[in-house]
Amino acid sequence: MSQFHLLDAVRTVLRDQLHLPDNQCDIETDGRPPPVWGGAGTYYAIYPTGHIPGPTEPNQGLDEYFSIAITLTRRTGLIPEDYLPEQLITQRASESTEHEASLEVKAREVMVVMYTYRNTIMTTANTNMSGSDGFIEPLRWAGNDPAPQRVGAEWFGASPGDTAALGYTYTLNYHEARRMQALANLE
Repeated sequence: MSQFHLLDAVRTVLRDQLHLPDNQCDIETDGRPPPVWGGAGTYYAIYPTGHIPGPTEPNQGLDEYFSIAITLTRRTGLIPEDYLPEQLITQRASESTEHEASLEVKAREVMVVMYTYRNTIMTTANTNMSGSDGFIEPLRWAGNDPAPQRVGAEWFGASPGDTAALGYTYTLNYHEARRMQALANLE
């Protein structure tokens, strides 16, 4: 349950702060968007990437660290290769253009929100959990892809070789959200 509440808190904060509709930001089992996603804009997949024990002795309670990732996906289809750097790295959002900001710019927005609202995420997760022992340390940024990664048709649930289903992803990793529970309060 701890993991779900942490993921749910991240989803809530990202949707609220980045003004994302429900169909563009959700909890997934991995970084892929759901097959029913229409493909317009950028999809934000939030998913668990690890769960390890903390340093406290086991006879004192349950000490856990949780990790998550956020993968941004954008379909590129048949965009000519020479236009991709603009779409993926350099393009800024502007009211004077119909184009969306690049994946790199979107990823930076996620980083800023995750850092600025790290304690809000932790508090929200704790509020939604039953029991008295919640998270005591927020998620920490653990790095991201060095550049957008190309994905094929399979990423979108399409048939291999479908060139209209090509795209790129950019993943940000977060770790060390720590939760401690006394033995008497285990859930």
